[in-house]
Amino acid sequence: MAEPGLRSEQEVLARFHELRQSVSTLFAKLNDIETEAAEHDLVLKQLEPMDKGRRCYRMIGDVLVERTVAETLPAGAASTATRDAGREQIGWIGVAGHLTLLKLLLLLLLLLLLLLR
Repeated sequence: MAEPGLRSEQEVLARFHELRQSVSTLFAKLNDIETEAAEHDLVLKQLEPMDKGRRCYRMIGDVLVERTVAETLPAGAASTATRDAGREQIGWIGVAGHLTLLKLLLLLLLLLLLLLR
């Protein structure tokens, strides 16, 4: 008879850990995106004062491509705009998702406490 209750407790704990891991993964990804954005912005700031005919190299996917600064700056600005739009969307999803997951975690914790009584 204790086994069904134990099984439920184990399921609740397992789900709790899954949700907590999902939140951690989401915030780790957001942190990675923020770090990459800061590096990208730093590179663009360094390129701005340089001679526009100077050669530079840019990673496009897994390929290193030789370009001039004049070609790279507009592409970098377009990439920044796209990245910022995506970052904003992910950020809001992250906040909304985080709040939803926190609510679920609290409900699961309450359920677990009730099961342990």
